[in-house]
Amino acid sequence: MGGSAAGARTPTATKSGLDDGNGARYEHRMRALFLLPLLLVLAACQSLARTGPDGFGVGRGGIAAYERDGVFCRMEAQAPLDSDVRLQEATRYARNRAYNQLFARCMTERGHPPRSYWRNVLPGG
Repeated sequence: MGGSAAGARTPTATKSGLDDGNGARYEHRMRALFLLPLLLVLAACQSLARTGPDGFGVGRGGIAAYERDGVFCRMEAQAPLDSDVRLQEATRYARNRAYNQLFARCMTERGHPPRSYWRNVLPGG
């Protein structure tokens, strides 16, 4: 019979790529539509997690000061959550936001500049 099977379609070039006639372009679009909400959810998770020293640069004081300040700022950020009745009764989301804001303010005041979210997430950042 020849080199091609009966009924097989040859991919055709289209403006957006190859279309094999079986919806290949559609699958790529659906994959992109699935990934967009996933990326948005992952970005939103940053506000649900507690901030740690990894989100800040070392600063001029060196690594010893960075580690010492990280421990100090964790305690400083946690203290109001343990003593303020309104924060104790708040949702977990509200408590984490308050902790993150207090921790970030403390680390910044001690000379540790915040790093961007993407520098922390991407390899080699």
